[in-house]
Amino acid sequence: MNGFAEAVCRHYNKRPDEIYRNSYEVKEGIQVMGVRREGVNYLAVSGEGRCLFAGRDLPDFRQCPMNHENRLTLNRLFPHTVPQALGKDTASIGCGDRLGRANDAHIRAVSRARIRPVLAQQSIRELKLTGRGYEDVIDAAAWSVFRMGWKEGYGADGDHLKTKEEAAQALKAGCSMITLDCSEVLGKLEEDWDKIREAYGRIPPGIRKKYESKYLGSSGEGQLQGIHFTERILMKTAANYHKAAELAEEIYCDVVKKAPSPVDYEISLDETDRETTLEAHFFMASELSDRQIPVTGIAPRFAGEFQKGIDYIGEPRRFRENLKGHVRIARQFGYKISVHSGSDKFRIFSAVAGETGGVFHIKTSGTSWLEAVRIIARVNPRLYRSLHENALRHLKEARACYAVTCRTEMIPNLEQVPDSRLEEFLLEDNSRQLLHITYGFQLEKESLRRQIYSTLTEYDAAYGQAVYEHFRHHLQELKCWKGEEAGWQR
Repeated sequence: MNGFAEAVCRHYNKRPDEIYRNSYEVKEGIQVMGVRREGVNYLAVSGEGRCLFAGRDLPDFRQCPMNHENRLTLNRLFPHTVPQALGKDTASIGCGDRLGRANDAHIRAVSRARIRPVLAQQSIRELKLTGRGYEDVIDAAAWSVFRMGWKEGYGADGDHLKTKEEAAQALKAGCSMITLDCSEVLGKLEEDWDKIREAYGRIPPGIRKKYESKYLGSSGEGQLQGIHFTERILMKTAANYHKAAELAEEIYCDVVKKAPSPVDYEISLDETDRETTLEAHFFMASELSDRQIPVTGIAPRFAGEFQKGIDYIGEPRRFRENLKGHVRIARQFGYKISVHSGSDKFRIFSAVAGETGGVFHIKTSGTSWLEAVRIIARVNPRLYRSLHENALRHLKEARACYAVTCRTEMIPNLEQVPDSRLEEFLLEDNSRQLLHITYGFQLEKESLRRQIYSTLTEYDAAYGQAVYEHFRHHLQELKCWKGEEAGWQR
């Protein structure tokens, strides 16, 4: 490595500690390493096989952009840069890097924790709002894995997908995890028993008979696990969840099962305003088991509120008791509980860690975006003010995508806040939600998008440290932090 590194440093007139020293790899006579020059990351390649990578030849090596084409070549040579299924027997965390600039910091944090990262995690909604695609999201994650020398595996999650076409698209791009969002087929029937009976009656007679035989009576399957199905509970549960079980089976059989490599398959029941009852969770788990559909996790809708960008709203003790019941079901059927909208939910992290025995999946999304806004407020006040004003203009539209309680009347008047105090907007719940859910309207405006990325490039170290510290806080509260002495920096 030394001669190659010296040649790279000599060309760029850089000190060795300004390259990505953990990125060095050699295979089949090819030496590769990452280097940063004037805010841009490059791949340096030497050896006879350097022609495999697209780039510009310099006297001692080839300088290559960290783009999609070169990422695919990197994947073929170095399998640790390929997303993989992480499985159901370990703690894992979805990182939700909306800008594609935070994963170096995410890796720094998880390298010091007992948890595995899903570095590439975006929903179709997020892709549309950020103007990205799954290939771009995986590119960003894979290049971070390479730069940081991370070899413990990482996942790529096609998050909150609703159709076979969306799932197939995500797997084709390289996703190793599919999160099926069942919200469009979940029933919303509560106490209107005429409608409940009507919906239950539309289930084919043979399936209804199977449900009744399986779940009712003193020997019914639910009763054996301490979950009590009455005729009414079964009728309402099946009316609301039968189609979700059918969809999960269809997506698995037609798409996931046919994937060339293992896939983590997660079922999301949380995109609703109603708590997932234990009977409903048990029903879904039992039906998936009977249909031989292996799932890595299920995400129920828990007690309390999981709003974007702020801490848990509700009584933590009630959440813990609710979680216990869901964990019992997950253990019975052999998968892990998944907690969605997990960013900043510090009030309930100890319960998640304790009740699951440290085996869970938690999704964070938007945390790295808000830390980007924090750095912008600190170093580029003019840009922050533009983002804040633009967020206020588009808040009503953003609410169509995200359910939040953001009260703009509680947010201080921007004109009355001096530059030195702009960061305080990132400490207040209402302004955090304002800035959190309007990210798409910031990024769709080319002038703002360009300024956001240029500012984060200039202040890359500050942004990375902010993301690292915030992510560290999550991992500490989730009881999986090992300490600063573990892991490494680039």
